[in-house]
Amino acid sequence: MDDEYVLLQDDIDDDGEDCIRDACKYAFENETNPKKITMSIKAKFDKTLGTGWNVVMGRTFGAHVVHKTNHYAFG
Repeated sequence: MDDEYVLLQDDIDDDGEDCIRDACKYAFENETNPKKITMSIKAKFDKTLGTGWNVVMGRTFGAHVVHKTNHYAFG
């Protein structure tokens, strides 16, 4: 897998972006099951960035997301 994880859109500070990239990299390198990948990412977000995160994974999905200011990332 690539060493670079790109955030396509976000409303979060630089430290939060780093946490997101680290959590995604770790999850994708250490898990193969999509459910476990999302659970790993959410656990890291909740621990580091505070609770309330939702993690959605897939090639095709629809979503309408309302978020708290400075607490959103899409990649």
